[in-house]
Amino acid sequence: MTSPFPLTSPRGTRDRLAFPDIARAVALTGIVIMNYHAYLNGGTSRNPINPSVWEQLFNPVTGVLTTRFAALFVTVAGVSVALMTQHKTADALESTKLVILRRGLLLAFVGGIFEWIWPGSILYYYGAYFLIGVWLIRARTWIILASATVSAIAATAIQTWRVGQEFDGRSTGWLDPSFIDSPRELLLRTFVGYTHPVFPWFAFFCVGLIIGRHIPRLLQHRNKILMAATMCFVGAYILREVVYQVADDQTRIHLQLRSLASTDPFDRGLMYTISAASIAVIAIVVIHDLCSRAAATSQWVNALQRIGQFTFTIYIGHALFFNLVVHRLKLVESSGLDTALILSGIFMTLAVAIALWWTRIIGQGPIERCYRWLTGT
Repeated sequence: MTSPFPLTSPRGTRDRLAFPDIARAVALTGIVIMNYHAYLNGGTSRNPINPSVWEQLFNPVTGVLTTRFAALFVTVAGVSVALMTQHKTADALESTKLVILRRGLLLAFVGGIFEWIWPGSILYYYGAYFLIGVWLIRARTWIILASATVSAIAATAIQTWRVGQEFDGRSTGWLDPSFIDSPRELLLRTFVGYTHPVFPWFAFFCVGLIIGRHIPRLLQHRNKILMAATMCFVGAYILREVVYQVADDQTRIHLQLRSLASTDPFDRGLMYTISAASIAVIAIVVIHDLCSRAAATSQWVNALQRIGQFTFTIYIGHALFFNLVVHRLKLVESSGLDTALILSGIFMTLAVAIALWWTRIIGQGPIERCYRWLTGT
């Protein structure tokens, strides 16, 4: 079984499914690259002058890879929660639900504090997804799918309304509170604004829950799932281009239509949610297929799985490493995408080496061990 931030056994991982851990490792690698580029290069990463193909690809806002890694990370969390609760007796299921609730509260608390170190951290939102998602554990699949749909549509409806209000000269900045000084601002920060709000990000978590419930069918229906996900991804981008071509002026309705069809993460458009969820599904199915084809004792599977089980520590570490090297020691300055890629490559090399050594010699990662101890598991 796997948990959202999983824990390794002292000497191996043979009792665990490998693909969620490996998918998590892939997602975290992308998150580190995206974060380092955005935090190091600031506005130039989002609005480069005469951007190269690589700068367009890695653009933190408009790039194809943008927040798709984070969406995969959240989707895998849903898969992990589903696996935690499979084949449980009634008493065992209630106990597991309490564990997930405690993890949600802990992540929300730690994530709120971690914001002081790493603004925009996903940890707080992870806590929110768990606290909401725990009530869907025993729900029917169609209810989970409906919850994902509501999350995606709510985000799009709110953003479309905001575009109309801004066009009419009415500010909607109050939906993005800079500080949390009241319950209302806490709800807005959690569900509507900032980096990974419940609307629409909870949709990715729900997609993961559905996948986790139907793991045995992934191989059986692999080609159909890949074809459907690919069609959704391609269709989302085609529809975006069609809408952009038709709605090409600055009228109110055209601005709202472009917002609806946008694939940029901060526009919360329906096409963004569909395309990001499709990429996450494709990645999970492909990784699951590769793991199924590999031998159970495959060294590369074991190594990647151990890295994936160290992701909580690596995530915390990537923020601390960046602040130390960039802000404290001032060893690195903003100089473009190449610098961000080199810095993220150096960090991931160190992180992977430490993860492989630690999980082989000691077992659970240090943050994972605290995480499990504090949540009573």
